[in-house]
Amino acid sequence: MSRILFLCIRNGLRSPMAAALAKEAGFSASSAGLSEGDSDPFAAAVLAENGIDLSDHKPRTLEDVAGAPFDHIISLDPAVDERARRFAAAAGAEFHAWPTVDPSEAAGHREMILGAYRAVRDALTDKIRKNLQE
Repeated sequence: MSRILFLCIRNGLRSPMAAALAKEAGFSASSAGLSEGDSDPFAAAVLAENGIDLSDHKPRTLEDVAGAPFDHIISLDPAVDERARRFAAAAGAEFHAWPTVDPSEAAGHREMILGAYRAVRDALTDKIRKNLQE
């Protein structure tokens, strides 16, 4: 089974969503960020719509997962790519860049914001299905 690490900036939204979705698809997945942020309640809400519980997520940094074995390191933000590429090389893992929109920048009423989060959830689900099949 492939061991996957998803990386983003603060590990509060995109990378935990991706890790939870990958686990749901049968992969061994973790997430981390360059810095530690807060868990995002909208991310938890849209995953809950799919029956995925994100309530136990604790944001972690790249340093928190250093030394763990990974087969794939996936950067979800171009600002993380270079650091993720170096981390992958040191871990002997494949590097992948999956630029993913940050839905926390969405504006409007609650349903519009949830729509932006759903779009990210669905895009990540699609990328996992298309790019990580063994």
